[in-house]
Amino acid sequence: MTDKPGSHAMQTIRYLLSLESHTYAFAIAANILLSFFPFMVLVLSLVQNVLHVRAAADMIYAALRDLLPEDPGLLDFVMRNLHVAVATRGRAEALSALTLIFSSNGVFVTMEVALNKLWGFKSNRSYWHNQAISLVLTFACGLLALLAALAAASGAGWLRGWLAAYLVLPETVTAIVVKLVSLLLSITIATIVYVVLPNGHVATRRTLGIAVYVGLALELAKAAYLLFWPHLGFRNIYGPFFVSVTLMMEGYVAALIVLAGGEIAARGRTE
Repeated sequence: MTDKPGSHAMQTIRYLLSLESHTYAFAIAANILLSFFPFMVLVLSLVQNVLHVRAAADMIYAALRDLLPEDPGLLDFVMRNLHVAVATRGRAEALSALTLIFSSNGVFVTMEVALNKLWGFKSNRSYWHNQAISLVLTFACGLLALLAALAAASGAGWLRGWLAAYLVLPETVTAIVVKLVSLLLSITIATIVYVVLPNGHVATRRTLGIAVYVGLALELAKAAYLLFWPHLGFRNIYGPFFVSVTLMMEGYVAALIVLAGGEIAARGRTE
C-alpha cells in the first residue's frame, strides 16, 4: 500500500523543519557566500580576459541582476567591485582560484554528509577523497557556467534577430534567455550533485526528474525572495553588512530546496 501524496509532502516538510536540515543549510550558505565573489571573478575573467567574448560577459552581468534585489546600493556595490576585480588581470584570477578551491570544498563537504545520511550510506568519503571530488565538481560547475554564458550570448543574439520584426525589446529577450539558461544550469548542477556527491550508487534517471523540480523550485524561490526582500529590512538591521546577509539568506533558501530534493529522491529509493 502506497502512501498518499499529502503524506509524502508532510515527510519533506518535517525534514525541512528539523534541526539537521537547518544546520546543513546554514553551513552550505556560509560557504556559498565565501565562494560567490571568487567564482564570479574567475568566470568573468575567463570570458573577458581570455576568450574576449563581451556578449557572454554581458549575459553574466544580466544574470547577476536577475539574482540580486533591485536595490541601487547593493547592485552598484557588487557590480562595481566585480568590474574592478576583473580588470585586475592575473592576480585577481589567481587569488579567486585559490579562494574558490577552499570555499567550494566547504559547500561539497557539507552537502555530501547531508546526502549520505538521507540516502542511508553509512560512511562518508575520506577527507582527501572528498577534496578531490570537490575540486572536480568546482571545475565542472565553472565550466558549465562558462558554457551557459556563451550559449546565452549566442541564443540572445539569434532571438533578437528573429524577434526584431515583432518589435520585442532587446532587454526582454535578454531576460527570457537568462531565465531559461539559469533554469537549465540549475537542473544540470542539481543532477550532478545528487549523482556524484553521495558515497554510493545513485540512479541518474530518478535524480534527473527530481532535479527538474528542484530547478523550477529554485527559480520560483528566487522570484519570491526578490519580491519580499524590500520588506525584510536587511539594510536597516545589518547596516553595511546587508549585502552579505542578502546573499547568505538566498544561499540558505537554495540549500534547503536542494536538500528537500535529496530527501524526496532518497525516500523514493526505499519505497
